[in-house]
Amino acid sequence: MKNRFLSFLLSCLVIMGLSIPVWASVPVTEPSLNEARVESLNAHRTLGEYNYSYNAENNSYIVETVSGTTVEIIVPEDCRNFVSLDQILAFSDDPLLRGGERIIISEVCTSTTPSILGNDILPFERLFTYNTEKQLQKSNYVLRDYFIISVARGAASTLSAEFTATVSPKISGETPYVDLEIGGDLTLQIGVERKFTGPPEFPNNPNNYNSREYRVKFFGDSYKWTQTRNDSRGYVLGTRTGTFEVPTYYLEYCIDHSV
Repeated sequence: MKNRFLSFLLSCLVIMGLSIPVWASVPVTEPSLNEARVESLNAHRTLGEYNYSYNAENNSYIVETVSGTTVEIIVPEDCRNFVSLDQILAFSDDPLLRGGERIIISEVCTSTTPSILGNDILPFERLFTYNTEKQLQKSNYVLRDYFIISVARGAASTLSAEFTATVSPKISGETPYVDLEIGGDLTLQIGVERKFTGPPEFPNNPNNYNSREYRVKFFGDSYKWTQTRNDSRGYVLGTRTGTFEVPTYYLEYCIDHSV
């Protein structure tokens, strides 16, 4: 009986030893981007009032402007996770564009500064409680657009002085009872050590652009707010309303064009 049990145990070990490598060697195939998929990505598309096409090979968009012309917008890989399609298509409404330009998005930064609005002029009255409601009216629209520097084809340049652009929250309507806690300033600073380059020379510049203009757009959201002042029993003693806009991020970009 003992010999039979040992034989059975050895048989099981042999079977397990043979089966484990076979089970572990199952190949794993990675998905690939085939030609049909690329063609579908490159198809002409429409989103709302915007007409555009996408080039999957170089991550660029051809967007039709309000004047009926087109501009090329290039979004590098390190910016793609921070830029939405709506923000890309919004360039078509830019009055600075005449058509034929190439736009390269270079950096995206979001606002993380805590709010300090009203901390000095709106003291908190502990005898009362306050309730604030905020209703989004419009999101991801351009608050400001600033020129930074322009560089000629084949040239390189730096700023003569530090560039600083700041966009602050703006409250309209009645004065809030207490701080609305809507966020703080958003600032872009560029030092004189940063180098800016112009469009490359031919043949790397087939459209023969002779100038590259560096700019920054500040985007934000607007809200309608309502704030009530309540006594200790919860009765509403007063109501104030208004609107505010708050910067949420900025987007650095450059425009290659002929002047």
